[in-house]
Amino acid sequence: MNVKLSVDGQDGRLIAQSTGLRDLRTAGDRQLQLYDRSAEYGRDGRPGMDAPRSIPGSAAGHLSVQIDESPEIKGGIRATVIASQSSHELPSFVDIPVGRDLLLTAIGGNGEDGMNGEDGVDGRDGADGVDASEASEATPGSNGGHGGNAGHGGNGGDGGNGGTIEILVHEDQAHLLMAVKWDLSGGKGGQAGSHGRPGGGGRGGKGGKGHTWKQCVGYDYTCTSRCVGGDNTASSSLTRYGPAADIRRALEFARTGAQMVTGNNTALVTQAATRLQELRSPDANAGACRCHGGQGHCTGCDSHPLTQTYKRVPGLDGLDGRSGTPITSVLQNGVGGLQGNLTIVVQKPDGSRQEYTSLYSLALTDFDVEDENGDGIFEPGEHLFIRRITIQNSGGMPSPTRPIQLSMVESDWFKPVFGREGWAFLPSVREGSSVTIDGPIKVRIREQEEYEIPEIGALFICREVIHLNAVMPWLEREIPNFEFNKVVEIRYPCELRNFQALATVAQGSQSKLSFEVYNHGGISIGPRGYNSRIVEVDVSFPAAFGELESEPGQWRQSVTITPGEIRGGAGLVSKPQLRVHSHAQGYQHVAALFKLYLGKPKRRGADGKSELNLVHVVEVKMQVSDHYIIHPGASFLLVTNSETGGERAQSIRRFINNSLGTEIDTWNISLYAGLNYRDQYSGAWENILSKYHGRTIIFLGNEFSFFGQGRKTIFDI
Repeated sequence: MNVKLSVDGQDGRLIAQSTGLRDLRTAGDRQLQLYDRSAEYGRDGRPGMDAPRSIPGSAAGHLSVQIDESPEIKGGIRATVIASQSSHELPSFVDIPVGRDLLLTAIGGNGEDGMNGEDGVDGRDGADGVDASEASEATPGSNGGHGGNAGHGGNGGDGGNGGTIEILVHEDQAHLLMAVKWDLSGGKGGQAGSHGRPGGGGRGGKGGKGHTWKQCVGYDYTCTSRCVGGDNTASSSLTRYGPAADIRRALEFARTGAQMVTGNNTALVTQAATRLQELRSPDANAGACRCHGGQGHCTGCDSHPLTQTYKRVPGLDGLDGRSGTPITSVLQNGVGGLQGNLTIVVQKPDGSRQEYTSLYSLALTDFDVEDENGDGIFEPGEHLFIRRITIQNSGGMPSPTRPIQLSMVESDWFKPVFGREGWAFLPSVREGSSVTIDGPIKVRIREQEEYEIPEIGALFICREVIHLNAVMPWLEREIPNFEFNKVVEIRYPCELRNFQALATVAQGSQSKLSFEVYNHGGISIGPRGYNSRIVEVDVSFPAAFGELESEPGQWRQSVTITPGEIRGGAGLVSKPQLRVHSHAQGYQHVAALFKLYLGKPKRRGADGKSELNLVHVVEVKMQVSDHYIIHPGASFLLVTNSETGGERAQSIRRFINNSLGTEIDTWNISLYAGLNYRDQYSGAWENILSKYHGRTIIFLGNEFSFFGQGRKTIFDI
């Protein structure tokens, strides 16, 4: 956690709250909402209120501090406040504990976020009209109210500018600036608000419903048998007119069938009844009924009521109110404040002052790694040296004048050397330049543990990354940006290779085992070489199968071969002699074991002899085979190869001998390098198969290595 000294500006939001600007709008909103809830039908909606102007952040102030080593805390720093301009008072000094940073801030205040415009209030719905009745017409619905216009939203407030910070430090204490951080950022602009939404128009009221009804307007009469003077024939005076009268009468009835009426319709009903009576009795005396030649009716006529349907139309619907007007202008975020200014004042011993606007920035850009004995091989147990270390200063002021310790970072294989040999010191580097120092930094490569010795046939090689770090004095902090590294390959300079041996050796035979000790280093190695080291190869062979010649005429199970000087990038070949016992069991696979030992770099035991490292172990396998022997009367020939095992060969032989009761000869194609043989009497070369014409020949079809020609089968030869 940092110790902070601040002269930051104030945020616009806090300024607005402290001045009470936002409380008034909140109270007004509540008051208007109460008014809206009591609005009458048909009243237009209230327009939304516009957002107030956002308050910008205030600019940061000024801070001047002196940086020194803390007299109270070892490894800490003291910051003394020389001057400050801020809304709050700072302490006269602060001590920063070990491992923590001093943070100086002169950050501009953030602009207030723009507020949202208020939504317009919806217009009220119109009232519905009154339904029509027999006595009154339907009334129309009233119009809906118009929606209120949307309120304007506010732009974001601008951020305040960053302030100014001045840091004073003595030249010999510039390393303390590594523990000082600062922030001179301008305040952030506030986010734009949003416009309100327009209110919706009110719905127009529904017109009153129309009304339909029927009313009796008179009677119709028909003659019956009861009429006075009637002839018992039912008749109606309505059917006694000629064509012209019938048409006129039908038209009159059509006019009075369904009437749309307005206002008081009593007079209309009376008029309709009068016209109907006139139609029924246009000329004759109403006293006589029709069956007696009159136009009236008598007491014997049947009467039928005549009705008229009347209808009042519905009232008109009210018009819907229109929606309020939206706002389509684009609102803007506030503009961020400008970055503040930093000044680092370095006080020199002669009293002069030098000003800078940014700190030094050191980075490791390169280094070389050299081995101790100059053979180019980084070997377990020896030292390496880090040289030509390049440091770059990409900052805006010189790096500290007090020496900065540079050392290697310990890892699994690389171990530090204690004392002055194990580190170097960085000089002051001018701004915008780089420097290369020779060093060197001495590093020990640890020795190989027993459990790390590779398996038989494997060569020991591992890769390890080497890192450097620089520690700032007094503060005891690692300098960042020292990630540059190199990968070092760790191995021994010598190895065994280029083995040559017969894949199959016969009982009682002698052959050579050829191998090479190769030196990968760039200088000669050996007892008398430039790199004076012991190089030994122990070769052993299983005692039950054979022995090796140590000196002319002397045979042992194992021998030690000491090659002479081996030049760099070259090898020496040795060819020890192998003798196979005549009584060695045939068709067995055995191995000659080769162990390469190398004297440790500049290490000798208590007896003064060089200590040795086992650096490479190789196994060379071969087959011990029977000679070709002709058995009289043999009916079979078994053709074997270098990979035929003893159990397989013996099982075939036992089967032929015991189960079939006959002899079998055996020819090892790997022992005799093919199927040809030299006749012992004539000396001519013949194919072995020709001797077994008419007899059975058994071929084993497995693959085997055949004299450097790769993997073959008997059928490829």
